Amino acid sequence: IELLHAELLKITEGGEKALPVWQKLRDSPDRLTSVMADLNATLTEIETGKLPLKEGIGRLDRLRFSWRGDDNELIIQLKLGELYQANRQYREAFETWLSAIKNFPDRPLVDKVRQKMANMFGLLYGEKLADTMKPIAAAALMGDYINYLGSDKVPVEIYQEWIDRLVKIDLLNQAIVAQDALIKTRLSGAEKSEAGDRLAELYLMNRQPQQALTSLNSTNLPGLPPELVERRTQRRAQATAALGEARSALAELAGDSSTKASRLRASIAWQAQDWQTATNALLVLIPARPKDSVAQPSDEDSGLLLNLAIAATLAERSDVLKNLRNDWSASMSRTANGKAFKALTGEAKTDANGAGNGADQRTMAARLAESTSLQQIVRELGKEADDKAKAEDKKVEAPQPPAAPSTPATSLLVQRPQQAASDSHPLTQCS
Repeated sequence: IELLHAELLKITEGGEKALPVWQKLRDSPDRLTSVMADLNATLTEIETGKLPLKEGIGRLDRLRFSWRGDDNELIIQLKLGELYQANRQYREAFETWLSAIKNFPDRPLVDKVRQKMANMFGLLYGEKLADTMKPIAAAALMGDYINYLGSDKVPVEIYQEWIDRLVKIDLLNQAIVAQDALIKTRLSGAEKSEAGDRLAELYLMNRQPQQALTSLNSTNLPGLPPELVERRTQRRAQATAALGEARSALAELAGDSSTKASRLRASIAWQAQDWQTATNALLVLIPARPKDSVAQPSDEDSGLLLNLAIAATLAERSDVLKNLRNDWSASMSRTANGKAFKALTGEAKTDANGAGNGADQRTMAARLAESTSLQQIVRELGKEADDKAKAEDKKVEAPQPPAAPSTPATSLLVQRPQQAASDSHPLTQCS
């Protein structure tokens, strides 16, 4: 009766009015009355600022062992998970709710627990709250959620984000397996082709260009959006170049005048030492002639200009070198690349015997070409060029999601367990 009175007070006048009643009932000789009063008092003390959240979590964590085996224990676990979530202890919230679901799979209230869990993961990965977590912890938690729910039931966008998080912590092998499964079991049409391009990118990051081509071939479908076709063609060129077939790779890019293609074309030609093609590609990428001859170019532009000077020297393109000298000498002299740029673009000179310095410039350019990673050119392609740690070297393992369990959805009404008539107690409802 007193528990119902406190609940009525809470509904009509607010939790603070009911709090003294709950606090008094904490000392009730009836164990269930004491437990439920303690639960409601603790939640109200947290809501009104009388109890720090961390201390409230400790109380409910102890309280869940005070009453076991029915919906009242389930209520305590539901509320404890909510407190963990409010305190950004997402792993603890997930494990608390998962324990409740496993222990009470057929109870009506368990559907509310499932919904709470789904809402939390929607916030974590849909609203990007997981970005506040450590990357490994965020990926592992999402993997465990997929492991519980089943990879065929988790939303595709969340599954794809999990894969992206695996990549960020260098678990490439696991990411590849998951991406491949996503393509084969969940996707069709343009989405499948988009995911196939992403899988090809992962294979290239993992230094598996032949598998990248296989992924592109197996997901090549008609009627794709032009931008996706362009991206997949560029990816194919990257994979082909990685197999040592530079000429075929450059042929893939024929007709593509985008900046990304020009960067990729320059990178492929550079690695193949096709200096004419590299020069032509770099000419597209360098900035316009500066209006102010003393304006200092950015670090990226300075690198591109030096790369162009190297390629043009090795291609014996005196016209390009002359334009670089006339347009950029003053500006480049203020950069870290200034001395090398001046040495390469300086006018060729001959001595009294007719010997020139052109050979020296080409020797210098060749040395620079060997030591230059072409970082400015491949800035946008850096993900494919980076060295990636192998997954087996990592301590974190990505789970392989099984099928999800399923239970019916029901209401939140919570009743005391069946007891003898002489030991009966009123209904207990937790809001």
